[in-house]
Amino acid sequence: MVSGLPQKNADLHIVEIANCALDLISGALDFQVPHKPEHKLRMRIGINTGPIVASVVGLTMPRYCLFGDTINTASRMESHGLPMRIHMSPSAKEAISNFDGYYLSERGEVVIKGKGTMSTYWLTGKRGYCLKLPNYEDEFVNDIPVPRRLPPTSGKCVDGKIMRPSIESGFSESIGITEKQKHF
Repeated sequence: MVSGLPQKNADLHIVEIANCALDLISGALDFQVPHKPEHKLRMRIGINTGPIVASVVGLTMPRYCLFGDTINTASRMESHGLPMRIHMSPSAKEAISNFDGYYLSERGEVVIKGKGTMSTYWLTGKRGYCLKLPNYEDEFVNDIPVPRRLPPTSGKCVDGKIMRPSIESGFSESIGITEKQKHF
C-alpha cells in the first residue's frame, strides 16, 4: 500500500498510512475465518517513508509497480515485525512525529537484513482512536528488550484541524475534522 501516489500529498502520506494500519489491526481482532472460526487472523505491518520510483510494467498485462530502497525497507519492517503489530522505521517515526497524537514505543535496535542495525519503533495507537486495538502493554512484557513507551507525538494539529500541507508554501491551510473522522 502506498500514499502520495500518483498525486503528491506532501507530509500527509504518513498519517494516511498510519491510520490505515491501525484500522487494519483493529479489523483483524474480531475477524473470523469462515471455515475455521477458532482461527484468529494475525497480521504484521511494516511502515517506511522515503523516495520511490513508480512505473507501469508489462505489455500483455500491465501492472503499476513500485521500486526502491524505501519499498525494500518497508518490507523488512513487516518481515522483522511481530504478529498484530505495526513496525516503523526511523524515517517513518520521524515523519509521524510531526503530527499530533500518535503513540509509539521504541522497540530498540534490530538487525535488519540488507540494512544493518536499526533503531525501530512500534505504532501502538492514536489519541482519540475509538476502535479496539490489542493491549500492547500486556504483550510488551514478553519482549526482550521491553519496548520503551515514548510520549505522544505533537505537531501539526490545531483545535481539531489537521494542517493541510501546501507543496509550495509548507503548512498553511487547514481542513476541519468532523467527530466521525477523528476516529478513523
